Amino acid sequence: MQHLWHFELLKRNRRWPVWLVVGLVFLGLLGGFGALRIKRSRFVDDYAVTLRRMAKFPGQKKNYDAELAALHKSPAAYHRWFYNTLQVRKQRVMPTPAMTGSSVKLPSGQSESVDLTDQAYQYMKKNKITPMWPDSMFLVNTDMAADKSGNLRYLSQRFYQTAWYYVWGLIQQNILYVLLTLGILITGRQWAKELANGAVHGEWLTLQGISPARQVLNQFGVIAYTLGQIVYLPLLLAFIVIAFWQGLGSLAYPVVGYGNNGLGFGALLLPLRQYLGGALLLSIGLIIFIATTNLLLADWIRNSWIVTALQLVLLGITWVAPPMLSSPFTYFKLDPILTGALAQQVDDSAFTAWQGFTVLLTASVLLLVILAATRLVRGWLRQHHGVTAAAAK
Repeated sequence: MQHLWHFELLKRNRRWPVWLVVGLVFLGLLGGFGALRIKRSRFVDDYAVTLRRMAKFPGQKKNYDAELAALHKSPAAYHRWFYNTLQVRKQRVMPTPAMTGSSVKLPSGQSESVDLTDQAYQYMKKNKITPMWPDSMFLVNTDMAADKSGNLRYLSQRFYQTAWYYVWGLIQQNILYVLLTLGILITGRQWAKELANGAVHGEWLTLQGISPARQVLNQFGVIAYTLGQIVYLPLLLAFIVIAFWQGLGSLAYPVVGYGNNGLGFGALLLPLRQYLGGALLLSIGLIIFIATTNLLLADWIRNSWIVTALQLVLLGITWVAPPMLSSPFTYFKLDPILTGALAQQVDDSAFTAWQGFTVLLTASVLLLVILAATRLVRGWLRQHHGVTAAAAK
């Protein structure tokens, strides 16, 4: 079996330079990180202009001058300014002319986002977690929906400048769709091309003592392994480089989520480790599901180009498919599942990463059962046809 594994990998590498693809994606991720740093620098410059403009309003000059000074001094100074502003806003500290509790980033009046931001900063101070710079609100869905101009979302954007945070940001941007698309383009033709060449290869392997079931299992392993290389290796390499360059960040960093917060189903804070752990679990389930889908389509159609196209179509369908608890297509968009935003949207707390993994694994097993049944029926028909032909002679 080990020799067959190496043989199939050798054939794959001759068709597709997987390491070249991994390297190009890795360089793209590093380029994206560099672009994010430039974007943050431009945001800080633009925000400084906004603060200078706000300082011209009567009674606000000292307050906005203080924010501007903290912004330019250092990230630590701005963290302190933002935290102290929240303290004034929540009436824990008396306001002063230089600290009125007002900020362009904090909307006036009651706001669920301001309350959650205050909870997040209390949590980060207690656990000695450094906030992302420049500091911003932890926006909830209700406030984002009410922000018709998009100004609040612009001011509350985050810049993921450490290793763990950058991976988090990539997941939010649905990087998995890009990586799975590349994986399908590389693996989509693999098994179908073997089958399209007829039974010669399979019969030769059978003569070597490798049963058809072991051949299918080996193909599943190669396809899943290739998908795993394309999904995880570029992220891992980018993670290592950024960790040495900018640090890891904290796995306890608060993430805006939705669930039972003690007052019903609403906004709450999740630790980043829970978010990333769920992402890993779902991505493994998706790789297994795509690999088994590949096997079944290849066995049925035996045209490598059509198999690849159909897999890409199915991937596109997952983008627009309505959420259904038992549908594997529901769990391709990771962020709404991981944060509980989808559960809040459909008012069903069962939409979780574990539920998604279970659904994907169950669907994969069913596809393998269908594949086995198809092959058994095909073998029986071939045998029956052979017996009939022999009898006719």
